[in-house]
Amino acid sequence: MARTSRCWPIPPVATTATRWTSRSRRATRRRSPPQAGRWPQATTRSGSDASASGPAATWAHSRTFRPASSGFSSGVLHGRKPAVPEVSVIIPAYNAERYLRETLESVLAQTYRDFEVIVVDDGSTDRTGAIAAGFGPPVRCIRQANAGPSPARNRGIREARGALIAFLDADDLWLPEKLAEQVPLFDPSASLGAGPQGSVGLVYCHAERMDAEGRPLPTPEARKPTGRVLEDFLFRNHCPTSAAVVRRECLERVGGFAEDYIWAEDWHLWLRLARHYAFAAVPRVLVRHRVHPSALTVQAENAYFGARRVLETALTEGDGAALRAARRRGLHRLDRNQALGWLGAGEPRKARRCLAAAFRSRPLDPHLWLGFVASLLPGAARRQVLGLWKRVAPWVPWDRSGRPGELLAELQRREN
Repeated sequence: MARTSRCWPIPPVATTATRWTSRSRRATRRRSPPQAGRWPQATTRSGSDASASGPAATWAHSRTFRPASSGFSSGVLHGRKPAVPEVSVIIPAYNAERYLRETLESVLAQTYRDFEVIVVDDGSTDRTGAIAAGFGPPVRCIRQANAGPSPARNRGIREARGALIAFLDADDLWLPEKLAEQVPLFDPSASLGAGPQGSVGLVYCHAERMDAEGRPLPTPEARKPTGRVLEDFLFRNHCPTSAAVVRRECLERVGGFAEDYIWAEDWHLWLRLARHYAFAAVPRVLVRHRVHPSALTVQAENAYFGARRVLETALTEGDGAALRAARRRGLHRLDRNQALGWLGAGEPRKARRCLAAAFRSRPLDPHLWLGFVASLLPGAARRQVLGLWKRVAPWVPWDRSGRPGELLAELQRREN
């Protein structure tokens, strides 16, 4: 959810719907061996734009991405090579020359070979396009004017030929077995249920964090829910963008990435998919996610408000009490964890703002009261309280590293 230091500028909201056209798959052919070889900081849309998107509008097809009604004739759907369908890997890239080569090499090193790679150069001003084009098949580079990460991913989906769509950020890495372990879970014989309401629409996996140089960072252990996961995903986003592989037919049904969402646009899409399809997961790390300090400091507040917008617009009037309770828990968790993260990062004023929001949903949570008291203490005393708190209640999710400020502190230590 959090943006790296390479952030797209805010894209203009499209005024006309983009439609998919039905494309025929190319016959499977022998792949030649690989050749050797986020954008300026965005802000969260608010005001009239946020308020205008009610539940019904939010969960309809995106007004900037509306696929055609005709289906895609894939091997998965029509019996042709069902266990190993072709995969299209979509990589949106903006000024990503520092990491793109390594990212592409991690895809070309996959033990599963039936894939294509589509790099969408979203108006880069550096050598991003030249690096992608230099790889040759199976890598294709598509250039477009700068529009943002969601429009770039949607452009990649429209250009894709595969029955399965895999997403990868331009600075993340895949382990060699990723596709080989994920693709078989789409096989009907391995599905969690049968039919359009029970078939697997998305397969994901665990990811570990690394810094800008590729060195491991603290990564919390978390379970990956499977099956019908809408309630679980209302509590939190369990799926990093680079971990997801999605059936193309499912994207055709719910629409692609909502282009008026700058932050948490992946979570927004996963929730829409979870309404109709089961999720499956590989229970081990297959992705390395690169974390930049700005993702935890400069951009953290924007990411928080973006995630809050996703949850606030996630439900429709017809959703029952169970889903509404799950959303309340999700909002409380989001507010509380953001507050505790700010405390760990030494930002007590920002922490108190998030604590106030968390109090409204669950005022008797003892961690909120302790957090409020800690936010009033001077720096040294606050750090001592946080350290004691960590030892007494190690399960409290202080921030995304699982410890109060540990991830941010580790990044700062390495930079110094």
